[in-house]
Amino acid sequence: MIVTSLTIYLQINHMIHIPMNYETKDIFVVDMWSYYDFGIEKIKVVKDELRKLPCVELIGCGQGIPLNGGNNQTMKYGENNTYVSFQVIKGDSTYFKILGFKKKKNNNLADASGKIIFYLNEYAVKELKITEDTPYFVVNAGTEHKFKIIVAGIYNDFIAVR
Repeated sequence: MIVTSLTIYLQINHMIHIPMNYETKDIFVVDMWSYYDFGIEKIKVVKDELRKLPCVELIGCGQGIPLNGGNNQTMKYGENNTYVSFQVIKGDSTYFKILGFKKKKNNNLADASGKIIFYLNEYAVKELKITEDTPYFVVNAGTEHKFKIIVAGIYNDFIAVR
């Protein structure tokens, strides 16, 4: 019984102190489900009110955080239409700055406006069987629809809770 208790204590202690590779302290999440449902104008009002608070340093907008597992996306990829599944975290640059993700590689895209771009983590690169220098990959969404997704860069791996 003592050995089992000690093992459980050591494992829980390890899990509490394991590096997650993103920030978890002093972050306040306002879950508005989707800005499509909530409305961009209402989000602007919320952000303006939050900026007035002296304790607020940065405000970012996004969907999904590693602490809640992100947003599951399953897609067909490659010539064999292999299914790959990811936890997708979407957001503006401030959102990722708040989370403290570390970039391993930045492709310094000069003009990415209007294009679907992704920063992948090292795990996604391995799952897609591409190299860190791959400029884009194609996702199959049915027989007639294919989407070119530009790789904007690579983030170091992080732990997402599932």
